[in-house]
Amino acid sequence: MGRAWTEAQVDYLRRNYNRLGPVACAHSPVLQGRSVHAIRTKAQRLGLYFHINPPEGYVLASVVGAEAGMPYDQLIFQAMVRETLRLWVEALSWRYLRRRARWIPPLPLLLQIKRAWVVHERLAAAYIEQMGRYRAAVAAGYLSSLEAARYLGLHRVSLLRGLEGRGAYGDLLRTIKHVYSPGGWLAVEPYSLERARIGIEKRKRAVLERGTPVKVLAAEAGCHLASIHDRLAVRKIPVQQIVHRGRRMAFALVEGAGEANA
Repeated sequence: MGRAWTEAQVDYLRRNYNRLGPVACAHSPVLQGRSVHAIRTKAQRLGLYFHINPPEGYVLASVVGAEAGMPYDQLIFQAMVRETLRLWVEALSWRYLRRRARWIPPLPLLLQIKRAWVVHERLAAAYIEQMGRYRAAVAAGYLSSLEAARYLGLHRVSLLRGLEGRGAYGDLLRTIKHVYSPGGWLAVEPYSLERARIGIEKRKRAVLERGTPVKVLAAEAGCHLASIHDRLAVRKIPVQQIVHRGRRMAFALVEGAGEANA
């Protein structure tokens, strides 16, 4: 069994842990012989946590994530790895802020605070509000982007482009009601998908009736299937629309497809 904590050591933790953190406390003569892990564990049992005091006008990202209902590590992953940085444009590391202020903290503190992130208060409020709308939409039965794309018979990327008014079906998809989370997740209202689905199916049938399979165009042009679009572009044969049927079959509505073998 480990050594029992004395009243003096517990009192020292209560007075200094929030300000110094586990590494700096481990260097104190009062806690001599206590490891950083033991100090951190004891502090958690006492309800003490090491928080960095952010500069005026900023909020810790961990606090924002807790209020938004998203774990801190998941929040950082969504914001950085997936490059959904709309809300994190002004996010700065604490170490960077200290350098801008021309003040370098002691080495133990520097080692503890180098991974802290802060968010501007205005962005933090917008983040929490946006996350609240997204969570309410999910609770109301909104579909994910993958579920909505499957229902429409489209690829997920085509759905995302269409919601912005781009792509072959942008005029049909931009009217769909949807909500984005700060992390880039998408929630789509299921009732607004039906009209778009009918329009997409109608347009696909028209394309398949007048279009030519891409494999046929590649065979007539004497080129590989992967380079047919480049070959058509060189010969100035515009591809108006690509429609996918199944997993690997693709049809193209092409003006002047007969010129492909000219």
